[in-house]
Amino acid sequence: MKQDTATDPPIESGIDSTTTTVTPLTEFDAWVQNRYAETVGAAGEDGIDRLVAVMAITKKAQVLIESGKLRLPIDVTARLINDSTRTVDNREGRKTLDRITEVSSVVAGDGLLNEDDPLLDAVARIGAGRRKTWRHVGADDITHMIVMKARHAQDAATASAEFAFQAATVLKALRDVGRDATVGDVL
Repeated sequence: MKQDTATDPPIESGIDSTTTTVTPLTEFDAWVQNRYAETVGAAGEDGIDRLVAVMAITKKAQVLIESGKLRLPIDVTARLINDSTRTVDNREGRKTLDRITEVSSVVAGDGLLNEDDPLLDAVARIGAGRRKTWRHVGADDITHMIVMKARHAQDAATASAEFAFQAATVLKALRDVGRDATVGDVL
């Protein structure tokens, strides 16, 4: 079977179209990375929404899975669970300011919190990978959270400054070529 690299994930050579193959996860990741670059590249100068690109790649993979041309290994299921857990963890992390504000309000006497309040069972991201429910967060945890937030803010500021510096070089080159120039034009 000749492999169509634009649509089919890598499969072992010599496999005919009627054979179902378990594709190693690393090969599937490489296929996804290539499809992602192709999908975004095909959008040209207009670009593409991340969600649209993800959905296009998902659809291509689903067609291959449904046709039996692709059978993924069991570790894909584990990764799906892992990714879902990370999504929840990231969502919880974005709520940290709201939650510390609510706790602060209660301890300052401006609010009420009873023992079965859902806030107490929400996950607090302490930092450096540590998690606790808010009911178990102590003074050392809060101190560590402050240190980690400051470190992340500094890292973000450093990365932003470096990006701005490098981007200024690219902008100058683009402007030197012309108003509608693209990176592809200046390389």
